[in-house]
Amino acid sequence: MTRLTDRSRQQKQYLWRRANGIEVFADPAPVRAHIQKLMGWGMTLEMISQGADCSGQAVRFIVDGTFPRAKAELAQRLLAVDHRPRPSQWFALAIGARRRIEALNAMGWQSQYLAERLDIYDRVRLQLMIKQPRIRYTTWHAIHELYEELSDKPGPGRNTMVRARNRGLMPPLAWYDIDIDHPAAIPSRAAIRSHCKNNHALSPDNILISSTGHQSCRECHRIRNRASRRRDTTPAA
Repeated sequence: MTRLTDRSRQQKQYLWRRANGIEVFADPAPVRAHIQKLMGWGMTLEMISQGADCSGQAVRFIVDGTFPRAKAELAQRLLAVDHRPRPSQWFALAIGARRRIEALNAMGWQSQYLAERLDIYDRVRLQLMIKQPRIRYTTWHAIHELYEELSDKPGPGRNTMVRARNRGLMPPLAWYDIDIDHPAAIPSRAAIRSHCKNNHALSPDNILISSTGHQSCRECHRIRNRASRRRDTTPAA
């Protein structure tokens, strides 16, 4: 039995696809624009090629115009790559990891505790890691899992919460139903109450947090206490 060479096999596949109306090549311009958008977000050619399961050279040749056309199958795989981290990638964009750590800070979880849970040396190293444009996929995944565990539980550090919210950091509720890993995503402030029922601004210095994590308006608490003291000091008729 005669064995086909690689070139003969590719030629037969090409003729078969063309005969059956299957696109063999695609316009590289949309693919190039998509790759450039990903790179604008901070992704490297290596991250993109690993996400598409192809060589970095193929991606580079599409970007610099060396390839006047691209194989349709490769074009589809490249267009399917987006900002979301994939296990096949060594590195991921760090912005989602940073937002998760900051959201947990805004819930009262101290960075030192989070660093210890993540088996990272200390909080300073953790902060340095998440401020980089890219982070190892394994670290991103560990932060993702920790966030899923703690995001609906108030942390023990009230001072951590106050400092985080004074810096404008958004708690997990602000990211509900929003892709926290998307570089262009914006948290929803509407998901967080800005004022209490008596229209007092719920700024970080006007929030009381009970031992169970319940938040209430500090100004309303003062008003109730003053009213209670007046009743106690008013002589009975």
